[in-house]
Amino acid sequence: METLRRQRGYLSDQVLERFDNLGEPTIIAIVCWESLASLAAAGTAVRAFYDSLGFDFSAFCDRNGIRSDVAVFKAR
Repeated sequence: METLRRQRGYLSDQVLERFDNLGEPTIIAIVCWESLASLAAAGTAVRAFYDSLGFDFSAFCDRNGIRSDVAVFKAR
């Protein structure tokens, strides 16, 4: 999250967690941005950061059984 927090247009974030009856976690990260352009620029910056580390987010999720759903919502 620190990489996101340093990006221009970052407003806030919150991480929510719950466990189902089997003890499996669901984690939701909500990040608020000043604009869609700020969100897009942050995505580019995070991908560049991961590339600099040689980190493959998709492969990491596959290896660890993590399902990632990404969506963009607009405040009313």
